Amino acid sequence: MAGLCAAGVRSVATRGAVRVSPDSCFRIASLIDVFTCTALVKTMRDNSIPLGTPVIELLPDLAPGWRADVRLAIEQILGQVSGLRESVDSTALAALGDGPRALQDAAELVVGTGNEHEPGACWSSCNGNYILAGAVLAAPVALRTRGRWRRHCLARGMLYGPGWALGPSGQMCLNGRLPGYRPAMLLIPDEDYVSVVVTNQQHALRAAARFLSDMQHPLTNDDLASAIDRYAA
Repeated sequence: MAGLCAAGVRSVATRGAVRVSPDSCFRIASLIDVFTCTALVKTMRDNSIPLGTPVIELLPDLAPGWRADVRLAIEQILGQVSGLRESVDSTALAALGDGPRALQDAAELVVGTGNEHEPGACWSSCNGNYILAGAVLAAPVALRTRGRWRRHCLARGMLYGPGWALGPSGQMCLNGRLPGYRPAMLLIPDEDYVSVVVTNQQHALRAAARFLSDMQHPLTNDDLASAIDRYAA
């Protein structure tokens, strides 16, 4: 299923053997990351906290088991340059359940495994970054001074901002994956433009990338199909 909103006008299209209605449910996987990032950036801005604040200062309860670099900053987890060891997988997270302490316990697992690289040294997509972002959002912390938004270079020819791959003409895109699902989304804020594709086929990213690229092409003259496909969450 694909949805498009351009200058406030919305349209929806469906394709495939499965009948889709407005009540049909699709898993959006990593598309949730941008909502987490946006909420955290807004919360920190509203409370005058610099994005360069060390994560441990905002999650002091995790200090006893902290094995990650203590210099690790909020802007580094949002920019996917935390260098955290990617050892907390879906199996470990599923074992925590969904109770009131699940997010705190997940954050403890993430910082307890330490760093594989020095913060800021290299880009690597890691779900542990979003777990920490969610934990900071949920933490009862008094927040303070002003924030920044950094971009980090990707070896795949695009830039990366908190939660988004950034295109050459102001496009913001990302995709996600879960067993049986593949969603993707592209925004052009300056054009008041959003397009989204959600599928129930895990290997549909190439087709989704081509669709998203073709839909935005009249506005930018950019072909982003290969870049969206290569930037795979």
